[in-house]
Amino acid sequence: MNLTSLAHPTPYDAQCGKVLAKAAEEAPALIILCREVLVSGLREFLAQANVGVPVSRLAKWKTMLQMVALGFLLIGDTADPWVRLVGEVGLWIAAALTIITGYDYLHAGLKYIVAEPPPAPAVKPKPAPGPVAEPSRSVH
Repeated sequence: MNLTSLAHPTPYDAQCGKVLAKAAEEAPALIILCREVLVSGLREFLAQANVGVPVSRLAKWKTMLQMVALGFLLIGDTADPWVRLVGEVGLWIAAALTIITGYDYLHAGLKYIVAEPPPAPAVKPKPAPGPVAEPSRSVH
């Protein structure tokens, strides 16, 4: 976009504005989705290393706020306009908390991801078996 297009917007400029507006509406959902995939993968990886990742209190608040915001968004346009606004603001706050808690989980898990695996215990070689003596045969 140049200065001329600011003075005389084209249909292309209007379309770009609509795309940006739609992206802004969907951004919180994408942020939340990416964090969920990241944390699920991190939990799976750390479970194989027998490392538990407890759910933080902030993550519980994030989930609660996310569910309440989704409830408002589901009601959406069937109620007063402020209902949708509450849902959108709540989802953006949940997205911000998602970034914070996702970073917390990633930061906690990175020390296990980048850490060198512990050395395997030394295995002592088994002594070679000695000559096998044949059982004595008694002749009667």
